[in-house]
Amino acid sequence: MTDGLNRTETYGYDPDGNRTTVVTARGTGAVASFGHRFAGVILFLVVPLGIYLLDLSVQGPDGYARAAALWHSVPVRLLSIAVVWSLAHHLFAGLRFLLIDMDVGVDRRRAHHSAWAVNLAALLVVLGYLGAVL
Repeated sequence: MTDGLNRTETYGYDPDGNRTTVVTARGTGAVASFGHRFAGVILFLVVPLGIYLLDLSVQGPDGYARAAALWHSVPVRLLSIAVVWSLAHHLFAGLRFLLIDMDVGVDRRRAHHSAWAVNLAALLVVLGYLGAVL
């Protein structure tokens, strides 16, 4: 059975014969979960670029100038926005999952709200970054 909140309810019985309901939530929680994984992949893949820019910047004044020029290029600036989103989303979603592991916010309503909060907080961090950079 699917309701208007994009949840699927299935029924079964526990070992004592009591009827149980298993609710599978799709939607915002799934987006937060997928975003957490996607953000982790982006962070993993951007590490070599960060190491390269650090290595380049400590090679001397010429290397620093080249690293600064690379940092101010449009592709790296756009990538930095993605990295800021990844860091923020990965942090907030990770904290959400830690709380869920401690049985805090497990009920449907709180889980739905915390997923929205994660997505909104990451977006607010990106907007703050854009305000600071632009």
